[in-house]
Amino acid sequence: MEQSTGNRKNLDEKDTEILKFLAENSRMTNSEIARRLGITEGTVRKRIEKLVKNRIIKKFTVEINDGKKEAIILARCEPAYMNSVLQQIRKKFEKIYEVSGKNDIAIVVEYADLETLNDNLDLIRSVTGIRNTETLIRLK
Repeated sequence: MEQSTGNRKNLDEKDTEILKFLAENSRMTNSEIARRLGITEGTVRKRIEKLVKNRIIKKFTVEINDGKKEAIILARCEPAYMNSVLQQIRKKFEKIYEVSGKNDIAIVVEYADLETLNDNLDLIRSVTGIRNTETLIRLK
């Protein structure tokens, strides 16, 4: 495998399978992955280390089921305010994506009830430079 610095096109089939297993269940052991792929645990360990070193794997994380729901708030911004909007939104929310299309930003918001969702929506709408928003409730 070549030095790639985050470029997934240089991955072979085994690396791609390892990534698939870890994406489905990040707690899957190297031994279990090795058994499924028909390779040694040491080979899996070395490949994962290389995937981390080459920044193909950016981080290992835990997704907690705390009973909260998610919404995606799409926002359209005034072009002159885009950087300022992003700076302000990043202070308050973790998952923010610049997107293409009729909207400029997608913000993933967790909420326990509709009142909390509305409070977050009001917060986003109060940012100078936000032209309008559209809210998508995540169903699954």
